[in-house]
Amino acid sequence: MSKSEQLLRDDLDCLRLASDLTQLASDTLSPALRAYLLQLARTCTVMVDRGDPALNQAAGASARR
Repeated sequence: MSKSEQLLRDDLDCLRLASDLTQLASDTLSPALRAYLLQLARTCTVMVDRGDPALNQAAGASARR
C-alpha cells in the first residue's frame, strides 16, 4: 500500500469516527457530554479538511475510475 493510499484510509477512518461521535452525541442525554462529543467530531473533520490538497485530488481521481 502506498503512502497516499494509507493517508486516504486514515482520512476515511477519521470521517467514520466523526460520524460515530455525532451519532453517539445524538443518543446521549447529557448536554455536556453531547457538546464534548460534537467538538471531537468537528476536530476529526477539520483534521481531514486540512489535509494535503494533492491527496484530496488523488481521492477524487480514484473515485472516478
